[in-house]
Amino acid sequence: MRALLCLCGLRLEAEDDRALLALVRDHLVRKHPTIPPTDEQVREIVATRAYDLEYAEVYASAVNADEEFGPEPY
Repeated sequence: MRALLCLCGLRLEAEDDRALLALVRDHLVRKHPTIPPTDEQVREIVATRAYDLEYAEVYASAVNADEEFGPEPY
């Protein structure tokens, strides 16, 4: 999974750089229409700002994961 944080604060996520290129182009056209991007600009944005994104299961085997984060009993 690849992700990119736009300067407007929106995080864009896609399976790979090719899909991220299309997503970035679409985002720029829809949300930032005053600056129509060129192919080279979109490639540059993805090349310099994209990062790997991994999701991990947290407490997958815990019966009640919320118990571990509660206040200490007194």
